Amino acid sequence: MKTTDLIKQMVRIPSVSSDKNRVNECAAFITRYLRKKRLHVAMERTNGYTVVFASNTGSRQCDILFNAHIDVVPGERTQFAVRETRGKLTGRGVLDCKGHVAVVMNLLARARASVSVGAIFTCDEEIGGLTTKYMVGKGYGGKLVIVLDGNMDRVTIAQKGILSLKLIARGMACHSSAPWRGQNAIDNLITGYLKVKKLFPMVNEKRSWRNTLAATIVSGGSVANQVPDRAEMVLNARFTEKTRPQELLRKIRAVSGLRVQRIMVSPFFYVQENNPLVRHFLSSMKQRLNPGIRIGRMNGATDARHFSGAAKAIVITGLKGGGAHSDHEWLLIRSVDRLENALYEFITSDWNNRP
Repeated sequence: MKTTDLIKQMVRIPSVSSDKNRVNECAAFITRYLRKKRLHVAMERTNGYTVVFASNTGSRQCDILFNAHIDVVPGERTQFAVRETRGKLTGRGVLDCKGHVAVVMNLLARARASVSVGAIFTCDEEIGGLTTKYMVGKGYGGKLVIVLDGNMDRVTIAQKGILSLKLIARGMACHSSAPWRGQNAIDNLITGYLKVKKLFPMVNEKRSWRNTLAATIVSGGSVANQVPDRAEMVLNARFTEKTRPQELLRKIRAVSGLRVQRIMVSPFFYVQENNPLVRHFLSSMKQRLNPGIRIGRMNGATDARHFSGAAKAIVITGLKGGGAHSDHEWLLIRSVDRLENALYEFITSDWNNRP
């Protein structure tokens, strides 16, 4: 099956991270396809998810291990049908990350047994990637891990850490017609949030490698005519190598005047640029894919962080597209064959010439 047809079929499955039945339906589709291609396929079950591992040798340890995730963020029903216009595919997950999943599936089908190649198709990257962490703990790994969840113009070797937390404000309820008789928890929450926001620098597209903060969920109040006594806000902070998350959390608690609950911390991820496998992969991609491809850093997070310590090198790259998590997610069709063929040449020709 053509790789673009695989993408279209998988996008039809609304495998939102929280819908484990649909995620497992996508895993079952991948399993059937790869078994028909006579690949070794194993399924591991954890926390209600079915995680697929496939390889051309059957070993949990490979020379080259690919990683791509099959879960997506929520979207409207219409987004789960791929539209093809002007050389682009649009739809939920075409870029993040089912386009990459399809590339890996057909790469495995083409790979020669002289190089051991495998892939982990993980199920919950959008909500933390614990299925990837589980698979690493089960002994799956590779000398070089290639995470397909990035950008075709870069070989990414660094990504920011994540600090997810909740601000909780208290107040005193009263009738909204006499707000002076109470204390509005929403007001307290806003005041505390604005103090926290001052801890973070201004950022823009050209100066983005800095700590960032985004308010992502806000709740407070239950009826229109009552001053609320409780309000909450979830914050998502991203931090660079210059920041210790424990110190950042301490500062947030000190300035906010609110109760601060830590939800999750994910460490900063980095691979040395002069790593021989990183340099070899970059050289191959310059020759096979794009002479202008460069080493890069990533504001977002991928499952790459879970492979730290389980591989000699980890790189992140991907297809050409944009609009991930938006209503206009798109993928450049011609980039699909370009990336697949470049990676195929790396596996079959360039890998054996590594330093």
